[in-house]
Amino acid sequence: MDLPTHPLAGMRLAIKETLDTTEVDRVCVIGRVDPLTEDILAQFEMEGGTLELLDCACGTTAFPMDFESCAWIIPEVANYFHAYRLLHGIRATSIRQRTPLLVLRPQLESAIARRDYYVGIPSVPQAWRHCSETCLVRGETIERASIKGGQRNGVLTAIEDFTQEVWDEGTALAYTCLPTIGGFCALFDVEADWAPELAYRLSRFHDSAAVAAMTEQELLDYLDIIGRARGGAGTTEE
Repeated sequence: MDLPTHPLAGMRLAIKETLDTTEVDRVCVIGRVDPLTEDILAQFEMEGGTLELLDCACGTTAFPMDFESCAWIIPEVANYFHAYRLLHGIRATSIRQRTPLLVLRPQLESAIARRDYYVGIPSVPQAWRHCSETCLVRGETIERASIKGGQRNGVLTAIEDFTQEVWDEGTALAYTCLPTIGGFCALFDVEADWAPELAYRLSRFHDSAAVAAMTEQELLDYLDIIGRARGGAGTTEE
């Protein structure tokens, strides 16, 4: 099957292929449903799946405890602290339910991959904040870390640190982040029966024609993400 050249179409296809490959019984969406994924999730429900919408964006108290296999779609958190806390909460629930971990982030913008943005509620504790500056994003003035890169900075860094911590405890996780299709990210248990097939299907998106359409800066961000995923050091910059 030919892959779509438009990033958002590719992201939607990646979500559908993930749900089809893993054959999960339930999808838990934390926060609001992205309008770009509404029809995919509606189709999932029509085919017999259960869709759970959770108000709790960064804690664990609202997580349901009565499901079998599940895919988690995490909200648009924009900093290390919220992403890191959220991942540990989801993993704790997966352990209690004895189900493979499967977490999706439909869109992870390159701007927040390696740089914290301090937006939303609850606020980030001071001990987890970097020195910050103000910037203008879509007409709104918000705070962000003064530098890009470094320790505990950015959502993708949180995913990587979480993956390493779980590895150190004896559980292997795999993750993929695909800037070619809008920054789609998937984090999953490599011991799951469906893991090899899912890894293969998602790897094809790196060969998408969308790579050729990237700007120079987008390509540099893409290579930095891929380099970190393969054990590179990444970059720190102002």
